Amino acid sequence: IGSPSATKTISGTSMATPHVAGLAAYFMTLGRATASNACRYIAQTANQGDLSNIPFGTVNLLAYNNYQG
Repeated sequence: IGSPSATKTISGTSMATPHVAGLAAYFMTLGRATASNACRYIAQTANQGDLSNIPFGTVNLLAYNNYQG
């Protein structure tokens, strides 16, 4: 909005949700997770302790796909 080169940074759960949903779908296509355990699998395979300046009580996990290309 404002010009063809304008940008906007947005963040938060509304931006994280589609990424994590896509990661769940990716894991399901690989047979690593099912619809019933995808959340648990994502939490178990997430990187721990990588985030900083997060609110107290927030789980410090960063979803990770472990892609080996």
